[in-house]
Amino acid sequence: GSHGIYFFSRVQGFEVDTNTVGLNGTRDAPLPNGGDGMRFSGASGGSNYPRQTTIEGCTISGNTGSGIYCHACKDQEVFSNFIGTNALGAAGLGNGEEGIYLYASWYHHVEDWTIGSGDPADANQLANNLGDGIRLRRGVGSSQNRENNIGINTFGGNGGLAIDLEGYATGDGPLVPGPNNCSNNSRNNSIQYTL
Repeated sequence: GSHGIYFFSRVQGFEVDTNTVGLNGTRDAPLPNGGDGMRFSGASGGSNYPRQTTIEGCTISGNTGSGIYCHACKDQEVFSNFIGTNALGAAGLGNGEEGIYLYASWYHHVEDWTIGSGDPADANQLANNLGDGIRLRRGVGSSQNRENNIGINTFGGNGGLAIDLEGYATGDGPLVPGPNNCSNNSRNNSIQYTL
């Protein structure tokens, strides 16, 4: 299906501010996109990554896929958004997969994301999503989720974990448990605070 907003390859320097993605005009009922609410996808090589986008004050809910999905991108900021709910905290508006899904695979890195900050005013509210609130995954190949910062955010009613750090513990074999839920493959990420 189609994504609400799609950033591909070298797209950079955008600000997405107070948009509604996946709900009707009054933000109280789903009007879903068939894919993700917002999707970032890069090609091989660091110069071909979407980068330097700020997503702030948006409502990203009701989509068939994830609220925000990234495969190979860097330097993104996500502040003060409602992901899977609305400003009134309504249920029944969750995204069909993760709230935010950062996926590094096949030599494509995901790095330097900031999701919330140390200021509660920047907190994202991630609720009612069918999967995890925030998921960082490392797939096959020499790829990493690295130097991402998850600050203060609020979570509730998601089908999975609030924050899921997932990856292959060693090599490219089957998924096996690793320290801190395999976060050994997510280099230098920081989870500061969660509420």
